[in-house]
Amino acid sequence: QMVREPPLRGPAVSVTASIANKNALAVSNVIGSNIFNLMMVIGVCAIMTPVAVNKATLKRDFPFSVICAILLLVLGLIGPMSLGHADGVIFLILFAGFI
Repeated sequence: QMVREPPLRGPAVSVTASIANKNALAVSNVIGSNIFNLMMVIGVCAIMTPVAVNKATLKRDFPFSVICAILLLVLGLIGPMSLGHADGVIFLILFAGFI
């Protein structure tokens, strides 16, 4: 049986770090989690058995992920290398639109 991380532990760490004014930890946690999920989890699964990728994933989810990553980079580079309240609202609206 695989060890499973509770789904809200990652966001909880990021929110707690942000509240404690440890913003680098919050952003690093999110980015690191995405990299781990993309590379390690998919990699291990693909070693064990072929992973079928749905065309809808390639058409919708993958481009959306890339766009959000680019948006994070652009918003982080605008101004004093930080994300503000408006940036957070933008990401929440994007997420609401995605789901």
